[in-house]
Amino acid sequence: MNDPRKKRFHNPYNFIPFRGWSDQSNSEEENGLGEGAPLGHDRYHKDTWSGRIEVEIEAATPLLLPDTSQTTFGDKNHATHPKVMRDPRPGRNDCPMLRPSSLKGALRSAYEAITLSRMGVFAGHYEPLGRRDTASDGLNKLPIRILECELDLSEGPDNGSRLKFEFFLGTDNSTISKDSKLPASSTGPLWAAWVPQYDTNGGTSDRGPVYRKGVTDNNRLRHGEPYTARLQKVRHHTWDKKDRRHKTNTFEYWSVIDLKSGFLDPNECDSWNQPRETGKVPDGQNFHEALTDDCFAHGYGCVTGQNFSKKHDERLFFVKATGAKPDVPTVEILGAAARRLIKRYQALILDYQEIHRQDIAVRLSKKKTADAFLGKAPGKPAWSRHVHTRDDATLKPNDILYAVVESNEPDAPHGVTDLVPVLLTRKLDDVSPADLLPDAYRTARKLVELTPADRVFGWVAQRGAEAKERGGNTHKGQLRIVDVSCDTEGAIETFAPPIPLAILGQPKPNQGRFYLGTKRHGWVRAQDAGAGSEYKKGKHLRGPKVYPHHNIPQTDYWSAEQVRNADERKNCDAPDGESGRPREFLRWGGEQDSQNRSIGEWVKPKTKFRATLEVTNLNPAELGALLWLLDMNAFAGGNRPAHLRLGGGKPLGFGSVKVSLTGVDLRDGGAKRSEYADAFGGSEDAGGATICWDRKPEAAMPEEGATTAATLVETFREASRALCGGADRAEDLPHLASFLVAARGHDDGLGIHYPRVANGNGTWNEPDPKGENFKWFGENEKRQKKSLPDLVAAENNPTEGNEVALPFYPPDNSRRRRR
Repeated sequence: MNDPRKKRFHNPYNFIPFRGWSDQSNSEEENGLGEGAPLGHDRYHKDTWSGRIEVEIEAATPLLLPDTSQTTFGDKNHATHPKVMRDPRPGRNDCPMLRPSSLKGALRSAYEAITLSRMGVFAGHYEPLGRRDTASDGLNKLPIRILECELDLSEGPDNGSRLKFEFFLGTDNSTISKDSKLPASSTGPLWAAWVPQYDTNGGTSDRGPVYRKGVTDNNRLRHGEPYTARLQKVRHHTWDKKDRRHKTNTFEYWSVIDLKSGFLDPNECDSWNQPRETGKVPDGQNFHEALTDDCFAHGYGCVTGQNFSKKHDERLFFVKATGAKPDVPTVEILGAAARRLIKRYQALILDYQEIHRQDIAVRLSKKKTADAFLGKAPGKPAWSRHVHTRDDATLKPNDILYAVVESNEPDAPHGVTDLVPVLLTRKLDDVSPADLLPDAYRTARKLVELTPADRVFGWVAQRGAEAKERGGNTHKGQLRIVDVSCDTEGAIETFAPPIPLAILGQPKPNQGRFYLGTKRHGWVRAQDAGAGSEYKKGKHLRGPKVYPHHNIPQTDYWSAEQVRNADERKNCDAPDGESGRPREFLRWGGEQDSQNRSIGEWVKPKTKFRATLEVTNLNPAELGALLWLLDMNAFAGGNRPAHLRLGGGKPLGFGSVKVSLTGVDLRDGGAKRSEYADAFGGSEDAGGATICWDRKPEAAMPEEGATTAATLVETFREASRALCGGADRAEDLPHLASFLVAARGHDDGLGIHYPRVANGNGTWNEPDPKGENFKWFGENEKRQKKSLPDLVAAENNPTEGNEVALPFYPPDNSRRRRR
């Protein structure tokens, strides 16, 4: 890897930048790409275009068009798609079927991006996202028990929400005043006591946790139950293998040495277990040193389950016992502050449960319980109670949890900023993704707010839109795909046995460094390194997601013959005469599990489809944008072919197609009126314009037709420049320039795959069979804090280039070297 370029790679997805509209007019009356109500279908309108458009679609890479009705599920819940969807029409049973709805969806997503339209759908992004805590984040969480909880969803200062809880700060509890800010960290032992519970010697169970010797069903800690306990102070010593000594930053905690159910007067109880003897701290290992301090306590059990491989204790939220019942300070929070805490807690639990919904379902389908400890490997330990218990999604009295305290937050009552279920948890961002979507791109609420993609492809109101006039809250759209067919013989490639594809991870918008940017020069750009990845005010979503074409420089990357051969299919010839470049679309090692899919067929490259589109009442800019999109290689130029993406597996390189116009029959409103007058014997000549031509695949576009179509395309370009400014050529505007980079693919020969840490084996860095791309993000936070670069940099000069690749991070071998 002497070539520095080869230490970099491209992410499979990127974004077309949003334009800020605060200083620009965006009305339909002034610009055909602006907002405005659709013209409808009741008549042909003046100065609009209607008619037929025919296109040819040629596959540049294999297409994944599976027949999902034949999908099977095998061992490890592995899905296999054995067949490509066939055209059901007579005589076409051996032809692949490209659904009109799939083509329309691909066109719409691209059309939204090039016309700066509103998002057609933005569901599921209206709640703040959660992200993992670091170890140090556990220091500012206080153990609490909910006493009262009332949620009023109304807005305003008179909100009736109410939250009352008691807090358990162990031996620090007596130092807290009811009206003061709560402490953000403990100066003494940890607030919650440790209760020995689980066996860490390797035992497993299908039906629950694995308890240590002496913990039985009768004496194990139960969540939310009251207890009286005897505690002994313990000091933890951490052995530093590098310096060969115990670290000085040790911590202390209280350990439960005896436990009795209910609140009791310790002086009236039967005999208690005696404190353990102190021992010598041994060199060469971590050690828990029993100290001489001990006390009695009242508290409640907090049980989260055997949720990681080395877990041995649960927690007791406690205060020192001074009588027959605990003396615990309480805090009450009212109004909007209480509503915010309750809503954020419930949103966090729902976020947990949605993320792990499939994991829980797979366990239950195999007759194993969600709280079972199946082993130490990732995914095998028990799931915490708040992940699998539906009842935990609603905050209620007697719930045991933690309060996050930031004592320097002036607007937080008592410093409480959040409520969380466990000490190290997911934490919610300040705002939701929807809060960072620029207003001009929010889904339309009424007909007069529709932008070009809504008018052309259709619109359905989202989240209780206010549309009441002129047709209500839906619009059929002005474009219809009436036919899609394939005439290529032998278009389907079959694999027996099916081939396992690489893992296709779900979108992870909580990786804010990739999804967020800041507004610079009127456009949303990648945030500066070190700016943080949280969703907060002042940032913006980057724009519509796009999957750049995989401009693979070698010819055998998609070789079906080599893919069939298990011994050869991993690697293919790489540029510069090198070998061993991995086929990123295949699962490294051939593993088949619930994370990936296998396919038995794909549609071959060079397969051709024909499609016919019908349009009604498109204004010149809308039609020009559509023609530009349907023949980018004719209208946008460039030294490499441009592609649209459709079908499945786009992040793996599948689904790139070249689209070109093969015929049009378009008339404006005047020509349509004249046409109808002739048909019914009238004499009116309304004039008007017509574009009507047909060409064979090998023929050039007729000059007259090309000139007229080019005029409409130029109208689209002029409208784009008027909205955005800052470029002599429309194709140099950041959103169109970025779209074209994605459509043509990068030309630097670098690999395209999800982020992964370099493993040092081979020039092209073999993929991780487990697909653990989170390791790259962890290294990125520790090292360069790189954001996902813009496809095209546009600071002062929109055509200025930029480094758009990401770095490989070498593996962190520091721990391995110290062993």
